[in-house]
Amino acid sequence: MGRIARWSLIVLLGLVTIVIALMWLVESRWARELLEDQVSQRLNGREVAIDAHDIDWGWPLSLQFKGIRIANPDWATNEQMLDLAALEIDISFAALFKGNLVLERLYLNQPRIHLARREDGRASWSNLMPEDDEKDESGSGELPFELQAVDIDQGRFTYQDESVDADVDVDFRTEDPNDGPRRLIVDGEGNYQGDPVTLRLRSGAPSKALAGGSYPLEFQAALGKLEASFDGKLKDVAKPLSLHGKLDVSAPQQANLAGLLDRPALDLPDMALQAVLDHDDKRWTLEDIDAQIGESALTGSLGVALTERPQIDVTLNADKLKLEQWGVTDLDSPAKQEKAEEKTEENAQQAAEEIPLNQRLAQRLAPLDKVDAQVDLSVQAVSYGDTRLEEVALKGSLEQGRLELERVHAAQSDSEITAQGWLESDSRTISADLDARMKTLDLGQALAPLGYPELGVLDGRLHAGFNQGKLKLDDTSVVYRAPDQNLMLQVKAESTTFDATDQEAVRLWGEGRREGIPFAYDVKVGPLLTLNSPDKRYPVTGWVTSRKSRLDVDGSIEQPLKLSYVRGTFELSGPNPARLNRLTGLDLPALPPYRVAGELRMRKDLVRLLDLDGHLGDSDISGDVRLRLDERSMLWATLNSRQLDLDDLAPLFGAAPQTGAGERASAQQQRRAARQARQPGIFPDAKWNLEGLRRMDADVVYRADNVQVEDIPMSSLKLNLTLEGGRFDSRTLGGWNRRRADHLERAYGRPQRALER
Repeated sequence: MGRIARWSLIVLLGLVTIVIALMWLVESRWARELLEDQVSQRLNGREVAIDAHDIDWGWPLSLQFKGIRIANPDWATNEQMLDLAALEIDISFAALFKGNLVLERLYLNQPRIHLARREDGRASWSNLMPEDDEKDESGSGELPFELQAVDIDQGRFTYQDESVDADVDVDFRTEDPNDGPRRLIVDGEGNYQGDPVTLRLRSGAPSKALAGGSYPLEFQAALGKLEASFDGKLKDVAKPLSLHGKLDVSAPQQANLAGLLDRPALDLPDMALQAVLDHDDKRWTLEDIDAQIGESALTGSLGVALTERPQIDVTLNADKLKLEQWGVTDLDSPAKQEKAEEKTEENAQQAAEEIPLNQRLAQRLAPLDKVDAQVDLSVQAVSYGDTRLEEVALKGSLEQGRLELERVHAAQSDSEITAQGWLESDSRTISADLDARMKTLDLGQALAPLGYPELGVLDGRLHAGFNQGKLKLDDTSVVYRAPDQNLMLQVKAESTTFDATDQEAVRLWGEGRREGIPFAYDVKVGPLLTLNSPDKRYPVTGWVTSRKSRLDVDGSIEQPLKLSYVRGTFELSGPNPARLNRLTGLDLPALPPYRVAGELRMRKDLVRLLDLDGHLGDSDISGDVRLRLDERSMLWATLNSRQLDLDDLAPLFGAAPQTGAGERASAQQQRRAARQARQPGIFPDAKWNLEGLRRMDADVVYRADNVQVEDIPMSSLKLNLTLEGGRFDSRTLGGWNRRRADHLERAYGRPQRALER
């Protein structure tokens, strides 16, 4: 027995010696340097220093470290990324004996954390962890130990970011457990892009945060005038953005929310929002939205899934929306003028490159192919200027580049418009189908704030499709009324082709009335999608009639909406040109039945009628005419007649032409001739309308080879007529007896007449 006891004592002394040696090694400088080296390796070689360490071999086991420092990169303002005055860790011996690691207490004294990001995006914490350690292979996110309590005293965190002009300084600590439930307290301030930043955060015990699971969180933050608060929780501490709780945001107009959103063109009004915020994985949602934006009350929900193909779900309802509060109708602002100029330059560049319209539209709609959406918007009233739209609604979806419009609706007094359809876009072209119904849609009232108060009213249906770069119309019938212009126009439309070729065309036909004068038309025009393409010929062919007057045209137009250039043939006929004045707004003279055909060319304000050929009453007429349209128009004409019946010019002076056998005269002129025959005197009593002549100048050369006239021995006629500044001057030479002509000139002088009275 003595021998066994002796060997037992020797073994015990050996174990004690080993333990004492290990304790000495653990507390030695060699152990501290080994620890520094191991941590540095884990941080990709970042310099790590520990001033001192100690072990309290009591119950519980206590590890103590002083002066822990982890260096920042050389370019950072602060030399240290982490500077910790003291770190104490209390370990449960009882748990160790059971094979578990339990930290009863973790104490951090004066932790200082300094992070920074340069303008080029490089961060002070970049590449701290080796690539093999950047991902948790298990994916559990659980700690390999249990942490029961964390105490933090006089913590400080600073962050400088040159890339976004941010500088933040935050104090953090834990509350004394004697004052209530242990929790983390964070208070900070700083600047972001020149605006002051403040932060106040209250959360649960840090030990619970490190343990994972749900974690209570409450914070208030302000950026300039923008204020936000959150009261809720982190659903999973391992996912720092897994928020769920009540969000409250207040942003007065002075907060410059548009600038913070990088949308400076928007002029956002005061905003206050309350909602339930939820973030799960890559999806953000705002439920139970109750917002006040300007004078608009807004309710509904908004969801965004930031996946590889983002998904947006919007359901919003508003009582009213004033667009002026958003700057939408401020068309004269410098920012919008600059943007309009850039848009004009962009359009000019695209036109120069001759990119087809369908391809340009496809390019602009390309972003729609990168996102899916479900939208249901309704606004009881939308106002801008003095205009008010009611029952405004938009319901539709966007999926895989296809936009489905289930319903688009707006009402205005007794007017309304409803539309539905779809649109698809790829990198080359678009396809679409749209069906719109309009009921007394007052375009002038709707567009008056945008500078178009004179537009009229639309009624009817428009059905349009777009496929393979071609616009197709069918089952389209609208009525346009413009009371200010005393105009009513009925338009029916369908897609077709030109008779002579298979070229695409749109047929427009219908009836109308202007200034009380009825007319009808049936024309074919080129593809509507090229209306304003420069240097593109836009074919037009068809006819227009008004009572017994008729115009046939066959030609082409460049940029029809601007009438920049017109070229083609025409034929105009009727009982009296003056009957078209109310319809056209021109000042055509009263003449006998006529027919004239030729070539029409028009560029901007210059109109040319070339190779004219036709008849006027019993006289033929040919030649060329030029007309410059301006505030004071100018007419140049060179006209010829092989046969002139001078009687055909009688209506120019208020008299009726001859109406005997073989004479051409309209029914109205025949009635005038009958009344004139019953009147006494030589000259007619009709008043001359000189208003049109006072508004124009003219230079007319006319020659008639053969002249028929009663009681005057004239066989030919040469006329040079000028009209300038309201003064009429003419020189007439006829193929008559020269002595008779001299006698007339001595008796009456050169024919001159002032038109100023």
